[in-house]
Amino acid sequence: MIRILRSRPTTIALSILFAAAFQFISCSDDNPVTPVEDDPVSSVWFIQNPVPQGQELRGICVADAVTATAVGAFGTIIRTTDGGATWEVQDSGTDATLNSVSFADFEIGTVVGANVILRTENGGETWVKQNSAKDDYYRGVSFAHPDIGTVVCDYGAVLQTTDGGKNWIRRNICDEYLTGVSFCDSDNGTVIGLDGTILRTKNGGATWVGQGMPPHASLSSVSLLDPDNGMVTDWYGKIHRTADGGNTWTVVSGGEPFCYSVSLINETTAVSVGALGAIVRTEDGGETWETRISGTDRRLQALSFFGSNLGIAVGDEGEIVRTEDGGNTWELISRGSRMHLEDVSFTDANTGTAVGLNGTVLRTGDGGETWVEKSTETANPDLMTLYGVSFVDANIGTVVGGWGIIFRTTDGGDSWTVQSEAWSGFYTLHDVTFINEYIGTAVGEYGTILRTTDGGETWAVQESGTTWNLYGVSFLDADTGIAAGYYGTIVKTTDGGETWEKTPTGTRTTFYGVSLTSENTGFAVGGGGIIYRTTDGGDRWFFWPSGTSEHLYSVSFADANTGIIVGENGTILETRDGGETWEEQYTPVKFGLRGALCIGGDIMTAVGYSGTILRTVGPGD
Repeated sequence: MIRILRSRPTTIALSILFAAAFQFISCSDDNPVTPVEDDPVSSVWFIQNPVPQGQELRGICVADAVTATAVGAFGTIIRTTDGGATWEVQDSGTDATLNSVSFADFEIGTVVGANVILRTENGGETWVKQNSAKDDYYRGVSFAHPDIGTVVCDYGAVLQTTDGGKNWIRRNICDEYLTGVSFCDSDNGTVIGLDGTILRTKNGGATWVGQGMPPHASLSSVSLLDPDNGMVTDWYGKIHRTADGGNTWTVVSGGEPFCYSVSLINETTAVSVGALGAIVRTEDGGETWETRISGTDRRLQALSFFGSNLGIAVGDEGEIVRTEDGGNTWELISRGSRMHLEDVSFTDANTGTAVGLNGTVLRTGDGGETWVEKSTETANPDLMTLYGVSFVDANIGTVVGGWGIIFRTTDGGDSWTVQSEAWSGFYTLHDVTFINEYIGTAVGEYGTILRTTDGGETWAVQESGTTWNLYGVSFLDADTGIAAGYYGTIVKTTDGGETWEKTPTGTRTTFYGVSLTSENTGFAVGGGGIIYRTTDGGDRWFFWPSGTSEHLYSVSFADANTGIIVGENGTILETRDGGETWEEQYTPVKFGLRGALCIGGDIMTAVGYSGTILRTVGPGD
């Protein structure tokens, strides 16, 4: 189970200047009426795949026996209150990369990253920025007390607070980049950095003393158990140990595996994690290390323990593993495909298919609660990327992709039949749509348009009238359709593709997605946040304000009124008035979204990079 903590998005207002610009671009008696603002729509989007999310995690803090918080790329913050079994995605309020997190108790915590320090005093229900730094890249944070903490950053600087971050004192303590910090109490702490930098304080950071470490051993993590015992890891895979407060350091492991993070659990037991999901453990203070099975081959970047038993490690693509026996055995918590997804098709609220990189096909029969991988290897031995998918019912569907591949299934994706030979082309196909079991159209590179009227047994090449790549196609019925693509290209047909007519758009920006919502009305979306609209069946197209500059890749309507557009950085725009106005939605990811589908009513799905699948069932409370 995943619960999402959400905040309402800010209403996208159409300013007077923007409206004026719109009127200037599309000024004629035939131009549709300028859109007016409506009540904002705020649908609640939640993650279905991967679980709990797929963005890189760089930091983890286990605050007590049940509570932990992890942070990472694009402002990602996730939290567990059941020992890591389930996680909540929290709204950090920033898109900055977050590197480190420290909680002094289960409610009060601090997160640092690229030019940002965040603070919560309610377990992450809300996060507040504490500084306005422009040039500092914060890499580590440690709070031994809710009010007393230290942050390290580039250029040898530390920031310290004694009032919970209301005020920070900056000290430049060396010339090297600092990469980590660990305090075992309010007085005793260790800071590490590049070129073997280790500095130690015994008075809460008022003064720092350099400690001996071989040069060039750039350090990646530090764990201070008490004033005497500590461990550090370096970028060359070595683990170093001190038992005398840092006066001397001894190499206790080296070379394999590449270690990113270490946690000293007690004087004899420690765990380290690293590349390719590697986990090693010692019970004799580092004299010997034994490999443990993590259940993943993804890089693990950060590790945290509470007490002697509960430990959690996090890493690339949102990977999470945990132990409840002091690191002896590990359980993989995260799950789901991380392959990039390009398109999605649902035939009802429950039955859907998503396709993407390396021939990936994911299938759900329960509305996305679970997604199962379906193999296309028999039909697709080279694992070409699949860019388009269209199902007409729970069993019958067609996918298209690289090198002109076309596959069809009649059993819900359990098996696939190759149909590519029916047209013998090698141009990549980017989209496909079927209006029933027999009639379908695919589009692709160099203006390629293919048509079938027998369920793909044969495919006829149609004359599109363009040599530009076509990326999207939409048909209202067997006769009426549009396709769009590179350099502002839009072509239309009213005779099932017997003839295609190129229609002027007035833009050279590439269109990636199109949707016909009625005989007269349609939308095309593309680079730089552009939306173009037609109200005369595609003869003329007019610029329509989107409120975003992010590239937009897909548009879908459930009916004449309800539609969504998706794009880069997790962008989702939603309309409830037939596209007159578009409202940007809050989404729990910042990955590029490539495919979208309005299934019906309030049910919508979006798919994208790193296997991201998002779903909404309507506005929140």
